[in-house]
Amino acid sequence: MLLGTQKLLYGRLQAGTAAGLASAPLAIPLQMQYYEAGNWLKNKEDQCTQLSLANQGFTFLNPSQTFDAATRELNLGAGRKIKLGLGSSAPGGDAALAKDGEILFHFAKPDISVRIPYKVDLAKQPSQPLWLSDPTSGNDGNLQGEAIFGSSRGNDRVIYRREVLH
Repeated sequence: MLLGTQKLLYGRLQAGTAAGLASAPLAIPLQMQYYEAGNWLKNKEDQCTQLSLANQGFTFLNPSQTFDAATRELNLGAGRKIKLGLGSSAPGGDAALAKDGEILFHFAKPDISVRIPYKVDLAKQPSQPLWLSDPTSGNDGNLQGEAIFGSSRGNDRVIYRREVLH
């Protein structure tokens, strides 16, 4: 490789936060981003970053929620468990490679209102991509995200239209 021919980027992993219905699964994007002209942009050229749920690569910040990497089940308490996965389509697997700078983090439907805060631990990921941590983000904020279930009732208008059509 010739000096000066490679493109060097300042990048990070941005863990996503999303909200949805308690009665539906949720997919949260984990984006590989680069910094340019004062903005963070999705690195669509990233096809090689790998993330894994194994080896405590993801930690769950609510102490009452425990994760079993062998079964990929998150115990929400009171005997309620949901399946988690990584990949471009649900339910995902225990590990995934980035596709166009993104990996989806899949949460099965919990059927209860619950908040699931999580953090990606780059040091425990397969290739230990520590270069994706953002030192300017306080307390690794870019590596923390949250799945929020049951924050809204849904759209009544869709239900109404469905009833009218029958």
